[in-house]
Amino acid sequence: MSVNIGDEDEKLSPQPVPSTPVNAAGVHYPSVVERYYNTRYKINVQANRMEDICVLVHSNKLCVITVAPSHPLISKKKKIKSIDFQITGKLNRLENKVTGKRKKGGQWLIEESPLCRVICEDGSRYTLYSCIKGKLVEVNEQLLQNPNLLIEKPQTNGYIAIIQPKLEQSKTQLTQVPLLEPTEYQETVKQREEEDSRGTEDTSGVTSGSRSGVTLGRRSPAPVE
Repeated sequence: MSVNIGDEDEKLSPQPVPSTPVNAAGVHYPSVVERYYNTRYKINVQANRMEDICVLVHSNKLCVITVAPSHPLISKKKKIKSIDFQITGKLNRLENKVTGKRKKGGQWLIEESPLCRVICEDGSRYTLYSCIKGKLVEVNEQLLQNPNLLIEKPQTNGYIAIIQPKLEQSKTQLTQVPLLEPTEYQETVKQREEEDSRGTEDTSGVTSGSRSGVTLGRRSPAPVE
């Protein structure tokens, strides 16, 4: 389903968003996403480091689930071979059917519900999760024919799914999951990168020391005469 972004009642799927315009004086004009959505992030989903998800919360409470820029699919410039919406032998997200404005009949999701599985050309695999509670409105069938839209245009044509939280839960959904605001997300990702960098340096030091005959925390044995 692809509906015009200007239709407040029926707008479900995001449309292509141009680069954020800046005039000659350097004045920033908000993009469509910035005007209509609150952007939130869930990091290290299911305790998988760096596997971060972006949730775009529209003013009509519908949530668009996308891949965050820090996810390995994007940060490591993966090439996607295929995307599978078959979650179990009996559960296929493509079979989700909703009717009417209340979207009756949609599959119910919790934060831990898988939306799809991504298979990359290098053999790596990733499961992408809902990260919020709600009713599945649709999954992005364009990804079947062009899976790399997921990483090339994550916030527009490459979105994963659209979810409708319960009305009474929509206001608390952002704070209870919890989801991070953009500034918090950027700070957290930066801190994580610094931790990874320090870990790499520590590992390098241990390896170098071992090669020179020095073991940290222990004296080298005296030479045998």
